[in-house]
Amino acid sequence: MNSEPPACWKNPLILFHYQLVKSPREGSKIEDLERGIEKLNSELSQVKAERDRWDEESQRWAEKRDRFHEEIRSLRSEARSLREKRDALNSEVQRLKTQREEARRKSREKIDRLKRLRSKIRQTATRRPERTSQSLTHEIETVEWKIQTASLPLDEERALVERVRGLENQLEFYRETEGMRNEIARLEADVKALAEEMQGHREKIAETAVESQRLHERMIERLEKAKELGAEADEVHKRCVENRERAKVFHSRYVEIMGQARALQGLIREKEKERRAKQEADLRKKLEEEAQSKMRRGGKLTFEEFKILAEQGKI
Repeated sequence: MNSEPPACWKNPLILFHYQLVKSPREGSKIEDLERGIEKLNSELSQVKAERDRWDEESQRWAEKRDRFHEEIRSLRSEARSLREKRDALNSEVQRLKTQREEARRKSREKIDRLKRLRSKIRQTATRRPERTSQSLTHEIETVEWKIQTASLPLDEERALVERVRGLENQLEFYRETEGMRNEIARLEADVKALAEEMQGHREKIAETAVESQRLHERMIERLEKAKELGAEADEVHKRCVENRERAKVFHSRYVEIMGQARALQGLIREKEKERRAKQEADLRKKLEEEAQSKMRRGGKLTFEEFKILAEQGKI
């Protein structure tokens, strides 16, 4: 049997017990090995308690970190929602500005048209007939009635027709002027409506911009809070990792002690095996001596006694 311990048994306690087992001066060594295992188990309990304590501490920090992360995710989700609403309001502001500019363009066009019409009215005022529109209309109706009902000479009828034409030319001034005045009235109403529309757009733009800014500030607030919590979460994660590393140190020691305890248990099994072998050898020797003594006395050997002596070549 190899008398040297395995190379993996480098622990002084294991080497001591190994040498104790192999020493020629050994007494009852299994009990010593068992006491060694008891000591290892005691240390194992302490190391396990420390490992579990640091594991629990690491888990506590991990749970705190996870709560931070959950709150951060919630804040960022809320910030995204606020950003979407803010962007929608900004788009609405742009749409309102486009509508306001379109109303302003139309208003300018109508104002330009108004200026031209008013200028034209002033210009046409220089050729205003001396007679009123009502007077001209009354005479036209009278002359046309005469043409239609009276039997007139051809020359006189032609003269009356020319007279109506001349009156109609004068009356055209009033018709043209009335048309321009009607258009001016419509344009003035349109300009007023467009001014009200632009004012409505301005008010809505201002209101929407204020709401957009409010959402933007809330969004920034959420992001800043998430940033602060992120820094805290990083610090908590650092604590978690530190405690996990401490737990790993104790776990490594735990595994080492487990290996040492198994090694000692192996020594105990080896010692028990040797002890059983010695007991069997002692018993066999005793049986052999008893069988030889019986044979010398002329006694009858049992099958086992005969077999033992035969194996030793003594029969």
